[in-house]
Amino acid sequence: MKKLTFLILLFTALHISVHAQKVNNPGTTFIEELQSSDYIHKPLKVDYSKTANKRWLEKPVIESQLLDGMESFDDLFFWGSEYGKFSLSSDKKVEGNYSVKTTAPTKGNKITVLGRPWAEIGPMRKFDHADWSDWNRISVWVYP
Repeated sequence: MKKLTFLILLFTALHISVHAQKVNNPGTTFIEELQSSDYIHKPLKVDYSKTANKRWLEKPVIESQLLDGMESFDDLFFWGSEYGKFSLSSDKKVEGNYSVKTTAPTKGNKITVLGRPWAEIGPMRKFDHADWSDWNRISVWVYP
């Protein structure tokens, strides 16, 4: 009886393994079979007409308020100014005469506080006790 059970188990295991193997299609290469299978990662094509970004950009602006025209350094403070410099520029602006221009090397010679040689700089603006509960978005214009 034990011999019969062993043979049935052995036959079942062989039978399953034979059916689990896929026979190569004659005349195709491994690369062709791999490309036709679902094992290659293929990025999905994005339908940008259905993205949140498109909806946000097309959402009508009912009312707007300028928070800071960046015309001066009065309300700004800068972090990382030892790695780069800040200036007022008339090259690119949205409203007014100036914008804040940040200039820094992409990789510096000094190691920063975080232990990296990349420049970590930026302007920061404080808004004391500002209530923006009536607004649903903030727009910031940044140019490379």
